[in-house]
Amino acid sequence: MSLSVIPVMIAMAGCGKPPSPVPEKAPAAPAGKGSIQTAVEGFTGKTAVDAGMWARDQIKKASETHNRNLEEVGQ
Repeated sequence: MSLSVIPVMIAMAGCGKPPSPVPEKAPAAPAGKGSIQTAVEGFTGKTAVDAGMWARDQIKKASETHNRNLEEVGQ
């Protein structure tokens, strides 16, 4: 193979099917809590308050279900 053929082969290597189009903008990732915000919420007790409120809501739901079941039975 002669040296003049090598540049032609390199140029032709790039020829072919064009790459698939790339979307203009990737979908944005949902905003999450950063490590600093998480730390601040832990230091201030917000995390514990949120957990307590969640537990309270779960207990209310369970109590309402229990009361409905008792009413159905007639007690």
